[in-house]
Amino acid sequence: MYCSVILAQNITFYEFMDKASSALINLDYRIFPEASDHEETAEIGWLLYSTCHQDEERLSDLMTNLAQERIGVKWCPIRTNDRYRKDTEDNTKQTFALHLEGPSNPAGIIRQKLAKWYGSKAKIFPDGTKMRLVPPFQSIISFNCKTKYSSLVALQAALSEMLCTSSTWELSANLILDKPEPTTGFTLHQLILSIPSQIMSTKPLFHSVDRTWRSSNGITLSFLPENEADARSHVAGLIPFIKASHSHWFLKFFSEEAQLQHLHSKWDEKTRQAYSAEEAELDEFLADDDELNMTDKPTSARSSTGQAEFVTSTIASLEKVPTLYMDLDSVSTFHPVTPSTGSSVQPIHSLPA
Repeated sequence: MYCSVILAQNITFYEFMDKASSALINLDYRIFPEASDHEETAEIGWLLYSTCHQDEERLSDLMTNLAQERIGVKWCPIRTNDRYRKDTEDNTKQTFALHLEGPSNPAGIIRQKLAKWYGSKAKIFPDGTKMRLVPPFQSIISFNCKTKYSSLVALQAALSEMLCTSSTWELSANLILDKPEPTTGFTLHQLILSIPSQIMSTKPLFHSVDRTWRSSNGITLSFLPENEADARSHVAGLIPFIKASHSHWFLKFFSEEAQLQHLHSKWDEKTRQAYSAEEAELDEFLADDDELNMTDKPTSARSSTGQAEFVTSTIASLEKVPTLYMDLDSVSTFHPVTPSTGSSVQPIHSLPA
């Protein structure tokens, strides 16, 4: 039938598919490619609390390893009826989530396997992102349960609407997000998701972290609105935070430009923010030169500890400039200021492999 239509209208196959797609979309149908290449594919379920910023390819590999069956992952609308199209009278906005697809025969068995990590009793999640595996709508029989199903869809819609995100492009490559540290096996992915929330100390600060779509070095982090200020401080000061509280091995994941930018930055655990030497000195400027203060605000008292100590130690302990920015030519055209040999801070470029 397809061939006869193509020949009759003298159009290419791709032009025909474009016309067919437009026609189906006008009828409120949606076309989503299958996430797995099984001959007979079935929906395993969808992940409650999932986001569009999560890496489908990475999650596909993760789910495949957990279930020992090839599982595909795709972001598409949640079905809330027994048909494959939206009601023409229904003007409500569709709710999207990450859906799992696999072979049709063992779909129920796969769902039971994954319930160990994504069921209602699960407390620890494989990649640190809290999600729940909800069965497909067509598997729900009880009318009472279908009402509860709608409530779950409402939870997903509310989270998708309210969730905040922040991105950083300081990594040299985002594929190393899941590379384990040699001694502990800890990954940068786990490190970020293990940061506790300041408001909810027993909960993680970030909800998810994954590669930014169509980016080779960007990562996108999602978090709840109440954690926004704290989360953005950690994203902006990720390098100083790792230097202060984790293995310096992870610093090799960041570009030399980003390392140079945070060369003298320090992480303040009390305020959960990163400060450069110049930023910390602002407090000292407010405490100096009382005779030139012509404002109504009194001159601040100089503190004998805290920021004053911080500035002094930062300036006295400058780290070495990365080798990329060192001038090794016989005829010098660029003379970077190199630190003293007594520096107690380990150079970034000479970290253990």
